[in-house]
Amino acid sequence: MREGWWWAVKAAVAGVLVLSLLAVAGWKSGDKLPADPLQRVAAKALRGDYGKLENWQRVGYEQALKYGGVKRKIWLTSYYTEEGFPRGATCRWWGEGCSERVAAANELPGFAFIWIPEVGLRQVLDTGARSNDSVARRKGAHHWVDIWEAKRGVTFGDDNGGIREAWGIRGRQPARWAGGRRPVHAWLDY
Repeated sequence: MREGWWWAVKAAVAGVLVLSLLAVAGWKSGDKLPADPLQRVAAKALRGDYGKLENWQRVGYEQALKYGGVKRKIWLTSYYTEEGFPRGATCRWWGEGCSERVAAANELPGFAFIWIPEVGLRQVLDTGARSNDSVARRKGAHHWVDIWEAKRGVTFGDDNGGIREAWGIRGRQPARWAGGRRPVHAWLDY
């Protein structure tokens, strides 16, 4: 009998902790899932449907629920170890190490987030050549985004994911632009 009582206390405490975390994230178990695809995934991620989140993922999804995202067409490419960017190598601009967390973009502020349905959530921690964005526009997209992958072709079979839909999500800190100036075709500005 004593074990049953202790188990019930532990289960109640665990339940309160889970509900507290969901409340902090702004999501309640009885809430309907949002209709917006980004916010639907964010709500599911924050309630644990996809497993344990890294802190940066939790922040990105919280920002998505709080502010939503700005949907655009992107020209998606990838960079990888064979190009001289092994895991952990310092990215070109913001000083973070290459990983599946990293996206490069010139027209999103540093530390903003981007959600690509086929790839998931990434954080803008790198930049690329300014000409990349004009190439993207010639191909029919609004912006260029480059994602890091451990080995060439893992995500899309080659270097290019082509034109994809993506949502830009504001970061928690004020917008920071590579070079200090907001680009003409900025995706987000906050």
